[in-house]
Amino acid sequence: MSILAHCYGAAAGAFHRSFSELSAQLLARVFSDDVILAKLGLWKSRLRGPLG
Repeated sequence: MSILAHCYGAAAGAFHRSFSELSAQLLARVFSDDVILAKLGLWKSRLRGPLG
């Protein structure tokens, strides 16, 4: 493998690794229990509103 291809592969690997870590953190934040419970509470209150 040429030096350029090796550097490109290493950079792509590092980028992919950091991107996957970032997306995992983002998913963990989005789907954390507090957020889910808050959204469910909001959804229930919206549902309860029109129904009285």
